[in-house]
Amino acid sequence: MTQYTVKLSAAPKGHEVPPLLADVGAWVARQTHGKLGWFDALAAEAIPKEWNPEKADRLRRDAFAFLHLPDGSLLALVNTGAKAPAAVALLGSEGEARTVANSLEEFLALWSQGETGIDELDDEEGASGRKALAAWLKENKVKAPKAKDFDFAAWLDGDAQVPATAQAVAAPTFSPTAVMKKLGPKTQRLASVLGRRADSPEVITYVTEVLGKKVPQSTNENNDSVNVEAPKHGVELVFSHNILNDAFPLVPKTSKTFIPYVSFAWVRSGIGETILGVPWKATSEAEVTRRCSARPPAAGPPSRTRMSSPSHTGSMSSTARGTWISRSRSRIPSPSPSA
Repeated sequence: MTQYTVKLSAAPKGHEVPPLLADVGAWVARQTHGKLGWFDALAAEAIPKEWNPEKADRLRRDAFAFLHLPDGSLLALVNTGAKAPAAVALLGSEGEARTVANSLEEFLALWSQGETGIDELDDEEGASGRKALAAWLKENKVKAPKAKDFDFAAWLDGDAQVPATAQAVAAPTFSPTAVMKKLGPKTQRLASVLGRRADSPEVITYVTEVLGKKVPQSTNENNDSVNVEAPKHGVELVFSHNILNDAFPLVPKTSKTFIPYVSFAWVRSGIGETILGVPWKATSEAEVTRRCSARPPAAGPPSRTRMSSPSHTGSMSSTARGTWISRSRSRIPSPSPSA
């Protein structure tokens, strides 16, 4: 069986391969291809100018690619400043740009846990290899340093911060609906953050302290939404700046990036509560309709529930495995803007 291609003996001009990357590369080179996920090579190379001709000089000066994914996407180490570790960023094949980790150490830890947010590295088939990687990190006492959250998309935009007045968008006030009050405590807590900005204290506390995840720093035209998954909690949040509702205007962070809102959420059985009394193993749409007094939808979706952001409307549908709430008919169980 083939092994991974590793080429880390030298970095592009103006850069150095970190000792940790060289060490983990030597270990990866001994692993069977596919054991750690699906990627083409662990190799230090200059970032292709074609990825972003406008920003090519800055990218090639302050970053270099080190992991190549099958779809043409790259992972890069980015020099974020003299007093901060190099961050790991995704340069997507379709122009996506986002931070994966605030340091190489953090990236390796996320990789070992299957939580990089990159499907090819988090693939279930790589579980045994990730377990071995976790053991290697423990044996070599690799720990992530404390580092300020790095926003690669904003950095790529030149950190050209817009005036504070442009970000001073009045947040709508929220009032719990009668339906929301019927939700269980965990689902109520989730519903309370829908429609709020990613930089609001309520969202930051919920995502970091309850879900144990990171809040997306920004979204942009090439990546207008970011998902935050917390399988153990049965929750998946979707952050987006593109709400298409006058109550939730665009909030620019830089000239081409935006502060997103929590636009909607997927809820799965792991949340540990039923939603409006609908069992997760509902046997038919008729059962869901009877319990929720909602009109039956045209089609049924997958085994999860979707909760839209405030002031959106939704309908409930079901398969034999679960329930889904979309934006089409009846009022959904989240707070509504008071203004």
